[in-house]
Amino acid sequence: MVSQAFNERKSPGPEILGFLWPAPKPLAPFELVSTKDETFSIDSLKGHWTFMFFGYTSCPDVCPTALTKLTGVVKNLRSKGADDDVQVVFVSVDPVRDTIARMQQYVGYFDKSFVGATAALEQLDVLTRQLGILHERTAPDDSGSYLVDHTASVMLIDPSARLVGVFSAPLEVESITSRFQSMRAFLEKQI
Repeated sequence: MVSQAFNERKSPGPEILGFLWPAPKPLAPFELVSTKDETFSIDSLKGHWTFMFFGYTSCPDVCPTALTKLTGVVKNLRSKGADDDVQVVFVSVDPVRDTIARMQQYVGYFDKSFVGATAALEQLDVLTRQLGILHERTAPDDSGSYLVDHTASVMLIDPSARLVGVFSAPLEVESITSRFQSMRAFLEKQI
């Protein structure tokens, strides 16, 4: 009986682009500082479906585009009454320039419910390595300005703090919304 239940729980599942089933990845503890002036840790993920994006506030194109798309996803979910346990977290990989105050203003521009978080690079790497997020600061130009190359995918973390999905470019509101709802419906039946 037990092995049958285990096999049913680890069934192949639906074919959904970006869905990490049957191998969701549990996250290990990490600690960042959030725009809500509190610690953002693995406990901040529990009980929420979290769309997490890594970037920086000086990003010229990828970050504002991704956050605009996530704003659309949240609006779609709100219109369906399906957003009560959803959060969007923008994690800055440029802690030198991205102060909490700067990030608060930045994420608030997209949606007041969005959370920003960052930490020293050593602390950030505890989380980015788990999720396979790459980030590297480019050499500064003559004015001291620099870019940060970074992964442009949105990570989906379930209420048990497991990475369960990856939404890669091109990010499209309707596609992310429908794939998320399919992933969520399937995973909620597994509990």
